[in-house]
Amino acid sequence: MHWLDRSIRGALRSWLKMPEDTPVTYYHAEMADGGLGLALLSQTVPLMRSKRLGRLGHSDDPVILAMVEYVAAQPGLQRHLQAKKYGDSLIKHQGDVPCCPGWPTPSVS
Repeated sequence: MHWLDRSIRGALRSWLKMPEDTPVTYYHAEMADGGLGLALLSQTVPLMRSKRLGRLGHSDDPVILAMVEYVAAQPGLQRHLQAKKYGDSLIKHQGDVPCCPGWPTPSVS
């Protein structure tokens, strides 16, 4: 997946006539932060796969549930179906994890 990220950045660099030493973070930073907002596929795709497999476990269809049990028995795919934890709490939604743990929150004046 990393090669695909590099290929996309290379094509984008060519199309936009960007210098060779453009930082990788510029491509992937949010547009509001001054970047191009390009998704990092090597991180995005595994998260999407994990989320999709996690949702299948809540299906009412017995065939789908049997498939999920089969996938859960495969060593390489078990991590996608396991519950994720942050500290001592179970994560059910991305909003359950603070953006920057330990960082002070800005005060509104």
